[in-house]
Amino acid sequence: MFTMASRAPLVLFRFLFLLAVFYSSDCTLKCYHCESPSPNCSTIVNCTPNLDACLNSTSGPRIYRRCWRFQDCNFEFISERLQENSLKYECCQKDLCNSNRNDGTTLSELTMLLVAPVLTATGHLYV
Repeated sequence: MFTMASRAPLVLFRFLFLLAVFYSSDCTLKCYHCESPSPNCSTIVNCTPNLDACLNSTSGPRIYRRCWRFQDCNFEFISERLQENSLKYECCQKDLCNSNRNDGTTLSELTMLLVAPVLTATGHLYV
């Protein structure tokens, strides 16, 4: 016969394992990235650790989206790398923040909204 107290370590271990799996997939920054300038960019990439920002830059009809170094987020560097004389740019440091839509909610925020009630309920079981 199993009691709740004897199953608690197993339940806690499973929960922590699942939390680790979901968290590990969210360690690197995710940005929209297109090889050629395009307003219809839907490719999502995991940035390498040295690229800590997402770039969204426009020059006329051309729109550039890619991973970028936040330290290099200045007009001179971006203009030289993209070979554009006139451009508007923005660098941001949240997942998929360089999209053309701004809904303000990322996947990691939604995950936390779903996980928080589970954590609260689990805490109440052992009190």
